[in-house]
Amino acid sequence: GLASSSLDALQQALKAGGIRELYAGFFATLALDVVTAIVQFTVIDLGSRSSPWLAGSPAALGFFASALATTASEPIDVVRTRIMSRIRGRNDARFLYNGLFHGFSQALRTEGLTALYRGLLPRLVLKSFGGAIWYSSYVHSKSFFLSLSPLSDSSRGREL
Repeated sequence: GLASSSLDALQQALKAGGIRELYAGFFATLALDVVTAIVQFTVIDLGSRSSPWLAGSPAALGFFASALATTASEPIDVVRTRIMSRIRGRNDARFLYNGLFHGFSQALRTEGLTALYRGLLPRLVLKSFGGAIWYSSYVHSKSFFLSLSPLSDSSRGREL
């Protein structure tokens, strides 16, 4: 690797950009998480209300919601990964982005739209199946714990 140990990597990062370098990609990560959550929970909500087939299959709904969220957030993930893995002070300045929007514009200008979807397939497979497991586990766990509650169905109130 580029560093002989974790301590060496930390020292190199601090030397290259100070404390700020340790948080490279922080705001891109926040943007990625926010976009993913908005798309995923919107699809889950709409799918559970409007599609009897999806509402009856938490795994399918979780898979579908995660697939759409992953596809929507892939450009952010590509730029975020490039921001976080850059090495300041090296001759290769291809991915020295000043931030998320600068990264978008640079990638689009120099590599085209397809650059923002590099690595989509492996991430799509991982996140979609993960979403199926996550959402079906959530729905079944919720059902199990609600069945243990001494409260009646009518007194539970609104669904979570």
